[in-house]
Amino acid sequence: DGAYLPPYIRKAGVEFLERHQKERFFLYFSTYLPHDEIKNEDGATLDAPKDVIAKYEHKIAAMEREGKDLHGHTNPVYAAMIEETDRSVGAIIDKLDELNLRKNTLVLFISDNGGLDKYTSQKPLRGDKITLYEGGIRVPMIASMPGQIAAGETSAEPVSGIDFYPTICTFMGVKATDPKKVDGEDLTKLIFSGKSLGERNLFWNFPSYNRPSDPARCPRSVLRRGDWKIHHRYEDNGYELYNLKEDIGETKDLSKTQPKILAVMLRELEACYDRFDAVKTLPANPAYQGKAK
Repeated sequence: DGAYLPPYIRKAGVEFLERHQKERFFLYFSTYLPHDEIKNEDGATLDAPKDVIAKYEHKIAAMEREGKDLHGHTNPVYAAMIEETDRSVGAIIDKLDELNLRKNTLVLFISDNGGLDKYTSQKPLRGDKITLYEGGIRVPMIASMPGQIAAGETSAEPVSGIDFYPTICTFMGVKATDPKKVDGEDLTKLIFSGKSLGERNLFWNFPSYNRPSDPARCPRSVLRRGDWKIHHRYEDNGYELYNLKEDIGETKDLSKTQPKILAVMLRELEACYDRFDAVKTLPANPAYQGKAK
């Protein structure tokens, strides 16, 4: 009916907490924001209230007049969506405080991917959403539980979306459906004690075409192990090798100068293909024109 969705999701989340305050609960709270701008038939933007958008239009214009560097963050709709997300997270936290549940509730704040370059900037990271460069897959994570997690603590430990299922199971005191089939790691020791997970392989596989004109969005896989990261491009069977500790922007391909490390990473990558029975590529549709007819 054209209604703005986030306040309804926010209300549903708060009501869920009220209903289940006397029992163990798991709330997956997805705000749908920030995301692509969605417009009604009349062209009205649905993804942020007009008054909030107007506030950031004025703010951005004023900062630009003052000559301030906005580092590529100049989209008022995107900024308004961030504020709406903040309101939603705040509503959940406020309700937990009101119900005296804050100290025994683990709150995890995460994103599923990086931003889109047409709206915002991922600098100094390379790439954006739907790419396997760091700009597409490296996002912040916040874990909060007063009295259990010290405020202001930080960790550079890389984790993955596959880790949240075993983590939540452990925290809730339940067993995973089939622990042998769980790919992720339990993060509770990292979150509550700061203990490292140890070196492991983190694997991404994107075998389909998203934007054929952009090589970064064509079929490829990626493996990260420690500070090293390898890209395998399926179209030309080419490889890229980066040291993320020294080159977070993935600007210096070391595949030709570090043959021993490349060999190790290739071996680990092949092991991941076998373990996950990964599809290496899906053929491009020769009839695809990149536009609707």
